[in-house]
Amino acid sequence: MKNLVLATLFFVMIVPSTSFAAKIAEVSRAIFTTSFENREPVNDLETIPYGEKTIYFFTEVLNADATTLTHLWTYNDIEIARVKLSIDSDRWRTWSSKQIWHLTPGEIKVQVLDSENMILAEKRLSISQ
Repeated sequence: MKNLVLATLFFVMIVPSTSFAAKIAEVSRAIFTTSFENREPVNDLETIPYGEKTIYFFTEVLNADATTLTHLWTYNDIEIARVKLSIDSDRWRTWSSKQIWHLTPGEIKVQVLDSENMILAEKRLSISQ
């Protein structure tokens, strides 16, 4: 009887924490790019010349099925956009874009936020002369 009680306690305490634990979304790639080929970014930029028309922010996320992520875009620390992105699989590739032809040299930053506004990833891009 004592063994049955111990086995039951073990099952109640251990199994839920391992089998039913919530998945934590993880960003495996976060990349600024100028275009795509076969749904993959063609470059990974840290700097872009002034006058470029469009920039994309590509994100590959793991363990985030049936959730929403947000790309929070800022330019010189001023928010310019919040783009909500639906995630429909445990491995999902997605992106958002911004027209930047009118921006003077400075810094663009994108933060990837989960549904509770926790920062999962952050990347910066310089606009040069």
